[in-house]
Amino acid sequence: MHRQLYSSRPLDNVVTSLAWSPNGSLFAVGSFNVVRVCDKVGWTHCRDRVNIGSLMSIAWTPDSTQFACAGGNGAVLFAQVTDRHAEWRNASVTLVSQRRLRIQDISAETDEEIELAKDRVVEMSIGHDHLVVMTTTQCYVYSLTNLNTPIIFDIKAPPLFLHICRRHFLSVDIVAGAQVISFEGRVLSTPRHANFRAEFLTKEIIALAPDTVAMVDTADRKSILLFDTTSGRQSGKITHSAEVVGLSMNQANNGVAERYVAFVDVNRDLYFACPLSTLPSTATPIKLQSHVDSFAFNDESNVLATMAEGNLKIWYHPEAAFVDRDLLDLICSAGGSESDFGRSTQIIAFTSSRIALRKIDGAVIYASSSIEMPLLDEFVRAGKWEEATRLCRVHTNNNASNVISGSKVSPSSYLWGSLAAQAMAKKQLEVAESAYAELLDAPKVTFLQYVQSLQTEEAKQAQLALFRRSPEEAEKILIQANPPQILRAIKLNIDLFRWGRALDLANKYKSNLDTVMAHRQLYLEDFEIQESDPRFVQAQNSVGSISPAEIIARDASELGEDASSRPRDNDFGRRSRK
Repeated sequence: MHRQLYSSRPLDNVVTSLAWSPNGSLFAVGSFNVVRVCDKVGWTHCRDRVNIGSLMSIAWTPDSTQFACAGGNGAVLFAQVTDRHAEWRNASVTLVSQRRLRIQDISAETDEEIELAKDRVVEMSIGHDHLVVMTTTQCYVYSLTNLNTPIIFDIKAPPLFLHICRRHFLSVDIVAGAQVISFEGRVLSTPRHANFRAEFLTKEIIALAPDTVAMVDTADRKSILLFDTTSGRQSGKITHSAEVVGLSMNQANNGVAERYVAFVDVNRDLYFACPLSTLPSTATPIKLQSHVDSFAFNDESNVLATMAEGNLKIWYHPEAAFVDRDLLDLICSAGGSESDFGRSTQIIAFTSSRIALRKIDGAVIYASSSIEMPLLDEFVRAGKWEEATRLCRVHTNNNASNVISGSKVSPSSYLWGSLAAQAMAKKQLEVAESAYAELLDAPKVTFLQYVQSLQTEEAKQAQLALFRRSPEEAEKILIQANPPQILRAIKLNIDLFRWGRALDLANKYKSNLDTVMAHRQLYLEDFEIQESDPRFVQAQNSVGSISPAEIIARDASELGEDASSRPRDNDFGRRSRK
């Protein structure tokens, strides 16, 4: 079942024809002596009167820039789509006519026009200090600082659409397919796969980042394929349970290990993944939000803006989902309500701290994100953790008067939450401890103090993996340590009540079977039940009579820690033994 996006007011005459543009961004509507060009969400770009009677049929060119209409009086009308507009920060470009563009820069107070020598403009994109214009036969690459000397090269076919990032741009056409091209005009790679069909791709299901191209497999729309921009080879894959209808990637230049993919499926659920990371816990997509109409990453950082049911939400560090999902509610803020934007509002650009949105009636409005977050990210990238902590404290002090009485969440909680997430990801435990303390999260402060008291690096890394909700990764770290820390691996599974796995480890490595049975005995006594698992009955018979208190004290001595210093099981939401 599909929901209605838009309904126009009754027209003066009946609609006699309608046709979508091949790229799906526009559709043309014909009636008696009137032709309209409308956006994909419904609002009208333009409305022209023509004297050819009822428009009986409309046909678009493959590049979606022109269409022809057949009139009821036998005449044929040809139309060209103009007044297309794109902007990036303080610069904007407008297609004035078939071959003329107007470039304006508010900061530099310049207003220039460019007229191409031949061919009509098919596609254009502006961003990262460059303007890319493609005609039916050529590509022009301009630097926004010098529009007089563009780089010009020939192309094989008109493009279907363009994507641009800080290093290069992506062009897709039906002849050459997808091409990653540098701003110097050199083709870097041609990402493709066995079922690649360029004519089935749309701008929404392909994304470009400085080192990665992501696209939905047109033969299996439940799969997202990732390619290296330098070689064009496939580097990863995301398999989802439903068809993917839109995707985007972060633009931060931190390497493929921190390349994040956000995508929306047919159910309008937003998911977040890091498929190229070396950590197994980041490969599985995590659901962030439901009923999402539009979303976009910032052009510089990992900040993600979403529009759902008329509400704008800004996720300052969505990668916190891979570190501590409890932080997700803290690292996002509302940028407005449905009364401000209305339903079906689309995010058209997110540059610097400004978010451009187009309402359902075609009006463009703007919202803003935090101006402190880019500075915090800059401190973290430079390893200036003291300065990052000081920034959060200053913001907290400046907003202390705005804290709601009795509330545990301050207006600066998204800064502390972002700092906590980044500190945990970078294993800066002291900084993370300070951040959680400011968030009044006492159990996690206690946990971090316990982790810092551990004697071996493998034990610390295992506890941090467990904190990320990845017990398999934590167990693997302990078993692969030199020498293997089997006792810690067994106790890790006992603390998680994974009794079967703890028994398997004890039997496999012929070590600490009495430890498993001691904790099992206490567990059964607490719940006042009898042992019913044949494997544990057999293990109990082989161990014989044991003293749980003595075994627990022995294990604590062997591990070099005081049992009382460990965080309690129910501190982190685990099931209590009572």
